[in-house]
Amino acid sequence: QGEIVFASSDYVAQYLFPDIAQYLTQQSPKLDISFQLWKPDLINMLHESGIHLASSMLTQKPDNVSSIYLGSDIPVCVMASHHTLAEQDQITVQDIVKYTHIKVTGGADKDSSVDRQLADKGYSRRITLKVPFFSTAMNLLTNSDRLIILPEHIAMNLARHWDIKTHVLPFETQEQKYWLFWHPKFDNEPAHKYFRYEIARILSTSKYGV
Repeated sequence: QGEIVFASSDYVAQYLFPDIAQYLTQQSPKLDISFQLWKPDLINMLHESGIHLASSMLTQKPDNVSSIYLGSDIPVCVMASHHTLAEQDQITVQDIVKYTHIKVTGGADKDSSVDRQLADKGYSRRITLKVPFFSTAMNLLTNSDRLIILPEHIAMNLARHWDIKTHVLPFETQEQKYWLFWHPKFDNEPAHKYFRYEIARILSTSKYGV
Protein backbone atom coordinates (compact mmCIF):
# COMPACT_ATOMS: atom_id res chain seq x y z
CA GLN A 1 0.00 0.00 0.00
CA GLY A 2 0.95 3.65 -0.28
CA GLU A 3 2.84 5.47 -3.03
CA ILE A 4 6.39 5.42 -4.33
CA VAL A 5 7.66 8.49 -6.19
CA PHE A 6 10.50 7.93 -8.65
CA ALA A 7 12.30 10.72 -10.53
CA SER A 8 14.56 10.55 -13.58
CA SER A 9 14.88 11.73 -17.20
CA ASP A 10 12.36 11.40 -20.01
CA TYR A 11 14.66 8.75 -21.53
CA VAL A 12 14.19 6.62 -18.41
CA ALA A 13 10.48 7.41 -18.43
CA GLN A 14 10.09 6.13 -21.99
CA TYR A 15 12.43 3.16 -22.10
CA LEU A 16 13.01 1.93 -18.53
CA PHE A 17 10.18 3.06 -16.30
CA PRO A 18 7.55 0.80 -17.96
CA ASP A 19 9.53 -2.26 -16.81
CA ILE A 20 9.89 -0.79 -13.34
CA ALA A 21 6.19 -0.01 -13.08
CA GLN A 22 5.18 -3.43 -14.37
CA TYR A 23 7.43 -5.25 -11.90
CA LEU A 24 6.38 -3.18 -8.90
CA THR A 25 2.71 -3.56 -9.79
CA GLN A 26 3.08 -7.34 -10.01
CA GLN A 27 4.87 -7.49 -6.66
CA SER A 28 2.69 -4.94 -4.87
CA PRO A 29 -0.71 -4.56 -6.59
CA LYS A 30 -1.90 -1.98 -4.05
CA LEU A 31 1.13 0.26 -4.53
CA ASP A 32 0.63 3.57 -6.33
CA ILE A 33 3.56 4.60 -8.53
CA SER A 34 4.40 8.15 -9.60
CA PHE A 35 7.10 9.36 -12.00
CA GLN A 36 8.54 12.87 -11.94
CA LEU A 37 11.06 14.49 -14.26
CA TRP A 38 14.35 14.96 -12.45
CA LYS A 39 15.93 18.39 -12.04
CA PRO A 40 19.53 18.62 -10.75
CA ASP A 41 18.68 21.11 -8.00
CA LEU A 42 16.30 18.57 -6.44
CA ILE A 43 19.26 16.63 -5.05
CA ASN A 44 19.50 19.21 -2.25
CA MET A 45 15.77 19.01 -1.56
CA LEU A 46 15.13 15.27 -1.40
CA HIS A 47 13.94 15.49 2.20
CA GLU A 48 11.04 17.81 1.38
CA SER A 49 10.50 16.90 -2.30
CA GLY A 50 8.41 13.78 -1.70
CA ILE A 51 10.74 11.81 -4.00
CA HIS A 52 11.56 8.36 -2.67
CA LEU A 53 14.10 7.37 -5.35
CA ALA A 54 15.84 9.17 -8.20
CA SER A 55 18.30 8.18 -10.89
CA SER A 56 20.60 10.55 -12.71
CA MET A 57 24.08 11.13 -14.07
CA LEU A 58 26.68 12.68 -11.79
CA THR A 59 30.44 12.78 -12.24
CA GLN A 60 31.04 11.79 -8.61
CA LYS A 61 29.21 9.93 -5.87
CA PRO A 62 26.53 12.35 -4.66
CA ASP A 63 27.12 13.98 -1.26
CA ASN A 64 24.64 13.91 1.63
CA VAL A 65 22.41 11.28 0.04
CA SER A 66 22.51 7.48 -0.02
CA SER A 67 23.18 5.90 -3.40
CA ILE A 68 23.79 2.82 -5.54
CA TYR A 69 26.25 3.03 -8.44
CA LEU A 70 24.66 1.86 -11.71
CA GLY A 71 27.46 2.21 -14.28
CA SER A 72 29.30 4.69 -16.46
CA ASP A 73 29.91 5.77 -20.04
CA ILE A 74 31.27 8.72 -22.04
CA PRO A 75 29.70 11.48 -24.16
CA VAL A 76 29.58 10.98 -27.93
CA CYS A 77 28.59 13.07 -30.94
CA VAL A 78 25.36 12.05 -32.69
CA MET A 79 23.96 13.03 -36.07
CA ALA A 80 21.41 11.90 -38.63
CA SER A 81 22.53 8.99 -40.80
CA HIS A 82 22.25 11.24 -43.88
CA HIS A 83 24.62 13.81 -42.36
CA THR A 84 27.90 14.46 -44.20
CA LEU A 85 29.86 13.54 -41.07
CA ALA A 86 28.14 10.17 -40.84
CA GLU A 87 30.19 8.99 -43.83
CA GLN A 88 33.51 9.74 -42.11
CA ASP A 89 35.47 7.18 -40.10
CA GLN A 90 36.13 9.78 -37.42
CA ILE A 91 35.42 13.43 -36.73
CA THR A 92 37.60 16.39 -35.75
CA VAL A 93 37.12 19.29 -33.37
CA GLN A 94 36.58 21.49 -36.42
CA ASP A 95 33.76 19.20 -37.54
CA ILE A 96 32.05 19.52 -34.16
CA VAL A 97 32.06 23.33 -34.17
CA LYS A 98 31.26 23.69 -37.88
CA TYR A 99 27.65 22.59 -37.39
CA THR A 100 25.04 23.93 -34.98
CA HIS A 101 23.90 21.81 -32.05
CA ILE A 102 20.81 20.66 -30.19
CA LYS A 103 20.83 20.43 -26.39
CA VAL A 104 18.53 18.32 -24.23
CA THR A 105 17.88 20.42 -21.12
CA GLY A 106 15.79 17.92 -19.15
CA GLY A 107 17.44 15.82 -16.45
CA ALA A 108 21.16 15.85 -15.73
CA ASP A 109 23.87 17.99 -17.29
CA LYS A 110 24.96 15.85 -20.23
CA ASP A 111 27.39 17.96 -22.22
CA SER A 112 28.98 20.87 -20.35
CA SER A 113 32.15 18.83 -19.81
CA VAL A 114 32.51 18.70 -23.60
CA ASP A 115 32.10 22.47 -23.80
CA ARG A 116 34.88 22.87 -21.25
CA GLN A 117 37.14 20.62 -23.30
CA LEU A 118 36.40 22.63 -26.43
CA ALA A 119 37.04 25.90 -24.60
CA ASP A 120 40.44 24.62 -23.45
CA LYS A 121 41.29 24.12 -27.13
CA GLY A 122 40.00 27.57 -28.09
CA TYR A 123 36.70 26.42 -29.61
CA SER A 124 33.02 26.68 -28.80
CA ARG A 125 29.92 25.19 -30.36
CA ARG A 126 26.74 27.08 -31.19
CA ILE A 127 23.62 25.58 -29.62
CA THR A 128 20.65 26.79 -31.66
CA LEU A 129 17.95 24.52 -30.22
CA LYS A 130 17.30 23.63 -26.59
CA VAL A 131 14.54 21.13 -25.86
CA PRO A 132 13.52 19.23 -22.70
CA PHE A 133 12.92 15.80 -24.27
CA PHE A 134 15.03 13.27 -26.14
CA SER A 135 12.17 12.40 -28.50
CA THR A 136 11.88 16.03 -29.61
CA ALA A 137 15.64 16.24 -30.05
CA MET A 138 15.66 13.14 -32.24
CA ASN A 139 12.88 14.49 -34.43
CA LEU A 140 14.83 17.70 -34.93
CA LEU A 141 18.16 15.93 -35.40
CA THR A 142 17.04 13.46 -38.05
CA ASN A 143 15.53 16.23 -40.16
CA SER A 144 18.55 18.54 -40.16
CA ASP A 145 22.33 18.73 -40.29
CA ARG A 146 22.59 19.62 -36.60
CA LEU A 147 24.63 17.63 -34.08
CA ILE A 148 23.97 16.62 -30.49
CA ILE A 149 26.22 15.44 -27.66
CA LEU A 150 24.69 12.52 -25.75
CA PRO A 151 25.75 9.83 -23.28
CA GLU A 152 26.98 6.82 -25.23
CA HIS A 153 24.44 4.32 -23.89
CA ILE A 154 21.56 6.66 -24.70
CA ALA A 155 22.87 7.27 -28.22
CA MET A 156 23.30 3.54 -28.85
CA ASN A 157 19.81 2.74 -27.63
CA LEU A 158 18.14 5.61 -29.48
CA ALA A 159 19.76 4.22 -32.63
CA ARG A 160 17.39 1.24 -32.28
CA HIS A 161 14.51 3.60 -33.03
CA TRP A 162 15.98 6.52 -34.96
CA ASP A 163 18.11 6.73 -38.11
CA ILE A 164 21.20 8.19 -36.46
CA LYS A 165 24.97 7.71 -36.43
CA THR A 166 27.36 8.05 -33.50
CA HIS A 167 30.99 9.20 -33.50
CA VAL A 168 33.51 9.05 -30.70
CA LEU A 169 34.71 12.52 -29.75
CA PRO A 170 38.22 13.45 -30.97
CA PHE A 171 39.54 14.16 -27.48
CA GLU A 172 39.54 12.54 -24.05
CA THR A 173 36.31 13.13 -22.16
CA GLN A 174 35.23 12.91 -18.56
CA GLU A 175 33.60 9.65 -17.50
CA GLN A 176 29.89 10.00 -16.77
CA LYS A 177 28.61 7.99 -13.82
CA TYR A 178 25.03 6.97 -13.12
CA TRP A 179 23.45 6.59 -9.69
CA LEU A 180 20.24 5.61 -7.98
CA PHE A 181 19.91 7.75 -4.85
CA TRP A 182 17.57 8.62 -2.00
CA HIS A 183 17.41 10.57 1.24
CA PRO A 184 19.19 8.77 4.11
CA LYS A 185 15.99 8.85 6.17
CA PHE A 186 14.89 5.85 4.07
CA ASP A 187 18.06 3.82 4.66
CA ASN A 188 16.57 1.38 7.17
CA GLU A 189 13.00 1.29 5.88
CA PRO A 190 12.36 -2.34 4.78
CA ALA A 191 9.96 -1.54 1.92
CA HIS A 192 12.21 1.17 0.55
CA LYS A 193 15.23 -1.13 0.78
CA TYR A 194 13.41 -3.78 -1.22
CA PHE A 195 12.18 -1.36 -3.89
CA ARG A 196 15.52 0.40 -4.37
CA TYR A 197 17.45 -2.80 -4.93
CA GLU A 198 14.84 -4.10 -7.37
CA ILE A 199 14.79 -0.80 -9.27
CA ALA A 200 18.60 -0.75 -9.35
CA ARG A 201 18.56 -4.29 -10.74
CA ILE A 202 16.17 -3.31 -13.53
CA LEU A 203 18.11 -0.16 -14.39
CA SER A 204 21.39 -2.10 -14.49
CA THR A 205 20.23 -5.12 -16.49
CA SER A 206 17.85 -3.59 -19.03
CA LYS A 207 19.05 -3.37 -22.62
CA TYR A 208 18.26 0.35 -22.36
CA GLY A 209 20.37 0.83 -19.23
CA VAL A 210 23.96 1.98 -18.96
